[in-house]
Amino acid sequence: MKPSIKISLLSTLILIALFSSFTQAQKSKVKVVYSYHVPDNGKMSYEMYSYLIADNELSFFVTQRSDFQKPENKVTQEADRIAVKVFNADEIGSYVVRDFKKESIVFREVGSKFMAPIIVSDQWVALPWNLSDETKKIGEYVCKKANCQFRGRSYTAWFAEEIPIPTGPWKLFGLPGLILEAYDANMEFYAVAKELKVNIEANDEPMKLNNGTEANYSFEEYKRYRKNYKEVYINSIKSKFPRGMNLNLKPSDIKLSPIESEFDQ
Repeated sequence: MKPSIKISLLSTLILIALFSSFTQAQKSKVKVVYSYHVPDNGKMSYEMYSYLIADNELSFFVTQRSDFQKPENKVTQEADRIAVKVFNADEIGSYVVRDFKKESIVFREVGSKFMAPIIVSDQWVALPWNLSDETKKIGEYVCKKANCQFRGRSYTAWFAEEIPIPTGPWKLFGLPGLILEAYDANMEFYAVAKELKVNIEANDEPMKLNNGTEANYSFEEYKRYRKNYKEVYINSIKSKFPRGMNLNLKPSDIKLSPIESEFDQ
C-alpha cells in the first residue's frame, strides 16, 4: 500500500492542539534537555541533542533537528568495505507528541537522501512499569527506579516524583514523575537529563511540525513499512540512479538498529 503524502486528520488535530497548548502561557511546563543515544548496530550511538517540553496534558520530545548540535558524518573501514555513517536531520526533526487527554500519540521520523520523512499515528499503550524502592540522585532530585518491557527492549527509568509530570524521553511515559534517566538492558538506548527548567510559562522554541513532504501511516501501515524497510530502501536507492546502472545491493547489506524491534504493544 502506497502511503499518502498528506497528514491525516487525526495527526493534524493533535499537532494543532500541541502547538496551541505550548504557545499559550496558561499552565506551567517543564523543559528537559537530554543527552540522547539510540541503538547503533549493537552499541550505543553518538550523543544526540534532544529536548522535551511537557505538562500534564501534552508532551513534545524532539531530536535530529538541523539547527541542533549534531555529530559529524563518519567514514569507517569495516572488513573489506568502506562504511559511511550519515547523520540524518531536517528542519522539523524526529519527534514524539503525546496528548494525555485524548490518549493519542503521533511521531515523526526524519528521512534521508533516499527516503521521505514519515508521520505515524501510533497506538496508545500503557507501559507495564514495575516500581522499585531503589533511589538515586540526579541533579538535585531524588529519583526512584522502575522497569518495564516495551516493544522488544527491557527498560530502566529513574523518575522524580517531585516533578509530577508522567512522561520522559522518546515514548517512555506513565510513571508518577518526570523521567530524568532511562536506558535499555543492552545499553544501546540511553537518555539522561543535562538541563532542566521547571515552571516555565511559555515555550519559545520553534515548533514547526511538518513540511508537507512526509508520508503518513497508521500504526498497522507503519508495522508493514518496518517489516519491508530494507527492500523499500533498496528500491528507493535504485530509482534515483541512472537507468541501466547495475547496483549490486542486497537486503543483507542494509544494517538496521531500530529502537523498537517488536510491535506486540
